[in-house]
Amino acid sequence: MILIKKVIVKIFFLAIIFSCNLIEINPKHNNMNKTPFAKKIKVTHKEHNDNREDNYFWLKNRDDNEVIDYLEKKLFQALSLSLGVELLGFFQRLE
Repeated sequence: MILIKKVIVKIFFLAIIFSCNLIEINPKHNNMNKTPFAKKIKVTHKEHNDNREDNYFWLKNRDDNEVIDYLEKKLFQALSLSLGVELLGFFQRLE
């Protein structure tokens, strides 16, 4: 039974490796890099005779649709990365 699990895990990883070789990894030509980046909007705060620039002040507005979309994309990215780590740990426990 343990031998069958090891064979299945190795076949699974080989399928992933070969499928990755078939994909052209060039973020300029395809849409593989879907990391959401927050846009920079420069806001200057003046307090106590000191000017401070904050490029991400717009993220404080919780009712804005752009903020909600950005945070949902970041959450989805974090969940998908953690799912990948969980699957890797699962297959390592099978070996």
